Amino acid sequence: MKLTSVRTIFLGLIQAGLCLSLYAEAPTVSPQEADLLRQAHAQFSNDPQGAVSTLAAQIDSDNSAALDYKLGEYRLKIGQYAEAAKNFQSANDKQPGFDLALEGLARAQIAAKNWKGAEESIKPLLLNDSLNVDRLSLLGFVYLEQERPRSAEMAYRQAMLAGGESNTLLRQLAHCLLEQSRFVEARGLIRELLVREPASKEFWSLLVNLELKTEDTEKALEHLACMHRLGIADAKQRMILGDLYFNQGMTEAAMAVYESIDNAAGDLAEADILRASRSMLRRGKLDQAKRFLAMSTAESSKIERRELEGRLALNRKEFDVAEKAFKEIIRENPLHTEVMNLLGDTLMGKENPIQAALWFERSAKGSDENAAFYALLKLRKLAIERGELKTALAYCEKAYQLREDAGLLTYIEQLRRQAALSDFDAP
Repeated sequence: MKLTSVRTIFLGLIQAGLCLSLYAEAPTVSPQEADLLRQAHAQFSNDPQGAVSTLAAQIDSDNSAALDYKLGEYRLKIGQYAEAAKNFQSANDKQPGFDLALEGLARAQIAAKNWKGAEESIKPLLLNDSLNVDRLSLLGFVYLEQERPRSAEMAYRQAMLAGGESNTLLRQLAHCLLEQSRFVEARGLIRELLVREPASKEFWSLLVNLELKTEDTEKALEHLACMHRLGIADAKQRMILGDLYFNQGMTEAAMAVYESIDNAAGDLAEADILRASRSMLRRGKLDQAKRFLAMSTAESSKIERRELEGRLALNRKEFDVAEKAFKEIIRENPLHTEVMNLLGDTLMGKENPIQAALWFERSAKGSDENAAFYALLKLRKLAIERGELKTALAYCEKAYQLREDAGLLTYIEQLRRQAALSDFDAP
């Protein structure tokens, strides 16, 4: 098969987007192979898998490395990372020194999170082109993903010395500095980025993360408030802003932020949604708790969601609804002592102390010491209401064995005196 120089065939392919590069190491293709590349390119926009099949069916050990390379490129675009890596490797094997194939291999390995493999693919590329900004940036990214921020910093700084001054490079360098806890340098870089792009969510987010890492919550609040005013804070960031406002005692501002949160973009993880609902319940913000709870849909959160629904009903004194929710949970998990306590509280709300005591007794025998402590104190209260001081004292002493609380010890001493007086007064 007669081969045509890359400088002839590939010039004809540039307009079709098929030219790999006019690099000296780029492979040559025959006219037939050039036609095949054109056909696959035309097909890819409407039928990516069809284009992959078209090329794959024609490739053998005698074909140009350009076909393997292009097939790898297509497979990389449609998420077939392992197959793409094989194609790029095949292209490099067919034509050693075909640097674009080796770079493609590195990109496929990065997409597959094969960081070590990507590092080994990129390093040889830099031996002959140590000032290639794109490849130095790739190497920095790979180092950063391997939690080697110092090596990543060196790669990014070398890329900058080679002429790279992009915001992406500065951002990645800021990440390296943050990972090394070099906060003053990182802050300077991020502020420089914000001068360039004042409304960049990404750069503001970096600054917020820095302040949170240094536990400067006032500055974090200030920056998040700026993001909120600019309309670039996502749901999770607004959640953090609301929490910070609450912690500062700024309840009205916190509630205004919480009310602006929805999860239409899917920014909030299931755990964040449930945490927010639980937080609202603790603060007595029942409507907000219900609104966040409605955002939770994951099957894996079914039990926790049911528990929160029960807590919400209990707070609203909807005791029948709460009882039903808690009993459903206990049927699924008979050892859930915290929910036993909630069920006990619900039955006390329904003025059924005998049944409530049974659930508190079960909880007090469980392995969860916090739940047992709570249950014992509830049983003490019920005993006091029945006038059984010695029984109440016994519950308090068991609770003290679980948690040596100074206030509880004082109460125990008072209860002992009352019980002694009660015995003295008895006929």
